[in-house]
Amino acid sequence: MGISKFKLYEFIKLTPFFRYREYELKDRLSVIFLLTGFICSGIAFILTLIFQMPFWMNSFNLTCMLICLLLPMILYDRLFQSTIFVLLFVAVIYFPFMFFTNAGNYGSAPIYFVMIMVYFAFYLKGIWFFITFSVLLTYYIIIMIYGYIHPELVIPYPDAMSGLIDLCASVIAVSIVMSIIAGTTFSSYNKERDHVISLMDELEYKNKELELLAIKDQLTDVFNRRHFSKVLEEELMLAEQEQKSFYLLMIDIDYFKKINDTYGHLYGDEILKLVANCIKDSIRNHDVLARFGGEEFIVLLSKAENADGYQLAERIREKVSQIEYRNERQVTVSIGITKYMKGDRTVDIIKRADDLLYAAKENGRNRVESNL
Repeated sequence: MGISKFKLYEFIKLTPFFRYREYELKDRLSVIFLLTGFICSGIAFILTLIFQMPFWMNSFNLTCMLICLLLPMILYDRLFQSTIFVLLFVAVIYFPFMFFTNAGNYGSAPIYFVMIMVYFAFYLKGIWFFITFSVLLTYYIIIMIYGYIHPELVIPYPDAMSGLIDLCASVIAVSIVMSIIAGTTFSSYNKERDHVISLMDELEYKNKELELLAIKDQLTDVFNRRHFSKVLEEELMLAEQEQKSFYLLMIDIDYFKKINDTYGHLYGDEILKLVANCIKDSIRNHDVLARFGGEEFIVLLSKAENADGYQLAERIREKVSQIEYRNERQVTVSIGITKYMKGDRTVDIIKRADDLLYAAKENGRNRVESNL
């Protein structure tokens, strides 16, 4: 007995009425429609009993209640199909029956006709909605005209108070349903919009990360050679147009191969990062630093005087020589610095800086060579 109760409880938990918050907009509207269909037909059932109408008139109310309640519980994994079936039953059979048993054109049925058309707009798209809308609209207009021509087929309200109660109940029910639909739709729209905005922000952030990865050296977190070449080309064009100069520093870590061979590549990687940080700390914000090769760095100094360029190169050399790693000071750099000359191409200015770097190494390392 306990097991059967447990299984029944688990089954009820699976039904759409208990999973409302899990659903997307269309399925939420399905739950709203089925629940309001059950409530409205239940109210109609109670009013019919109160007004002591014949039981056959109540059979359709009871049928609608049972379909709205039981069908989605039985077919809980096919909510869309269940809702379409209930919609068709209500639209084609139940509402026309209400029309003829509730005062026809003077009752509440035409209000429900409008509501059901709105609901179909949420479930059918394109040609299917056009066909269904046209057929139902024609069907309802024919029913209303037929009820007007043959008023003897329409069962009037027992009295004016009955008509007022039914009309008020229908207006309240339809207003509540439409308000819930509107609220649910806008709430889902706002939620979806916020989600899209959040995704767009995240995508923009990821794109910026990818852009940085494309132009940065992953080990030292300075620009890579490819990006530096692009920046240098732009600087050359600007210097040609504005008749202004700039400076290029080629920097190489002395005896780096020996460091790698003695202490290992992981140690060497740490030294590369420390040297890169020293150079970054020494240059200005608008200067550009890049890793040019294995242990080589290159710096573009924009808008600097001769003395400033040389002093900056010396400052870098001095700062690197003070690096202490694992309680040892053994890192130095050699630097070649040159100035832009009119007509220079990328290869020209880089070659001059590289030649000066080679001269610094030939002349004893841990020094700056310049042609300024």
